[in-house]
Amino acid sequence: MNAFNSGRSVCSLIRVLWLLALGTQALVTAPAAIAPSGSVPNPHKAGALCPKDRSLDIVLSRHHEDTTAMAEWLEQLVATKSLAGLTYCIHLFDKGPDELPAVMASLPAIDYFTKLPNLAREGHSYLTYIITQWEDMPLHVLFSQAVPNGLNRNMLSRIHLFKRECTRFLCLGSIATCGCDGCNFPFRMTVMREIWMMAQHDRCTKPFEACTEGQFIVARPTIRRHRLRAYKMLLNTLVAGPDDIVHQDFLLANATGALPPILPEDEVVTLEEFDEARFDGDNVYFGHVLERMWSPMFDCYSADTSMLRAAWDLVSTGQLQKKQQHCEHCGLGDREHKGKLRALGERCRGRRMRHCQPDVAGGG
Repeated sequence: MNAFNSGRSVCSLIRVLWLLALGTQALVTAPAAIAPSGSVPNPHKAGALCPKDRSLDIVLSRHHEDTTAMAEWLEQLVATKSLAGLTYCIHLFDKGPDELPAVMASLPAIDYFTKLPNLAREGHSYLTYIITQWEDMPLHVLFSQAVPNGLNRNMLSRIHLFKRECTRFLCLGSIATCGCDGCNFPFRMTVMREIWMMAQHDRCTKPFEACTEGQFIVARPTIRRHRLRAYKMLLNTLVAGPDDIVHQDFLLANATGALPPILPEDEVVTLEEFDEARFDGDNVYFGHVLERMWSPMFDCYSADTSMLRAAWDLVSTGQLQKKQQHCEHCGLGDREHKGKLRALGERCRGRRMRHCQPDVAGGG
């Protein structure tokens, strides 16, 4: 063998060894699950990050919430009977002024942190998660504000309704009667009709009861009842500038005198002034709209404006009866409960979920 061939063989051997080493390193160091784009793993997390076969992702959106209160609430949350024993991963989308390393150190239970601009409230965080985790989403996702309404006892009391085998959507927040152009908010939201049309493929014609806060558990098949591009469209709308047509809906509300009493009546209110007065960052108007439309988006609302509130009252007072525990739940697709859901006026379409099978095709 001449020197040239010998040198080439040595180079080939070195290349093979390098590739083997690189592959071995990838197997050792790569996380079991895919992290959202732009996220940072928590160096203070004890144990492995996010198992691939996890049952649940917990997605939190934070701005200024106290991290000590967050840690206490998370401890209560994962200790609930319905979540105990599940494998889970916790993602925090942080929009606040705090430096991320300090937040990480104070929240060792969080797996991944993602820093986002303070746009459009928690809907911006939720849509970012859905889009970046589309291919790596577990069977269920719990979405919540970082500390929902200050350690929301109602949220913790409702988690016991969660059933991994068949929950499709479970509201963990408040229930309210919504109109087609407004919902539990002091000014009109006519853009709600557009979201309704996208979600339900039909016109909104009458009031409905729905989950009106950004706190809920939803199944992967329920999320994928819409294609990925629908969520991308919503996210693009959320982060669009004030000249975007959807944000002009706010100006229409302003022109009709339907604004909330946050500024003196004789002042001309712009989108920027509204955002500043709300202390919520930018583009908060559409964020408030989306917060009230997750139920129609995920096909869990009631056309009967008395049933959901009755079920909610039972849960809140701790008087929930077993025969009524699936009111408003939209959680079961099996034949035994379909009749009960229909009798309650629910918009749960069990036939679409094929008896709670874990996946439904949903391309981009």
